[in-house]
Amino acid sequence: MKILVTPTFQRTVKKLRPLQKATLDKIVKHIAISPKLGELKIGDLSEVYVYKFRMDNQLYLLAYRILDEEHIKLLMLGPHENFYRNLKRLDYLVRWIVECRAGEQRDPAFLINSFHFVNFK
Repeated sequence: MKILVTPTFQRTVKKLRPLQKATLDKIVKHIAISPKLGELKIGDLSEVYVYKFRMDNQLYLLAYRILDEEHIKLLMLGPHENFYRNLKRLDYLVRWIVECRAGEQRDPAFLINSFHFVNFK
């Protein structure tokens, strides 16, 4: 399973402490094994899964999308406060949703080239 990360996700992870990064790595590995672990959202955030977990006694949310059987894209990580509002504001997410609804779904290879790869084994 290949994990793709967005620049937003990467910036957030960069700010985490080592123990928080270790916890996040475990969560991402669980998601890579069982991609439908998170809750599927509806409405504006259709096709987006959100996994909730506790880190340092605070509720964190991890938003991701399953591109195909081999690729998962990690969109955003953060505390619950304003999480969904910020998630909706992401340009590439809004563009993806509009294109899917218009029936102009792009080839996954196009999307994969615009994100960074992280391999978990």
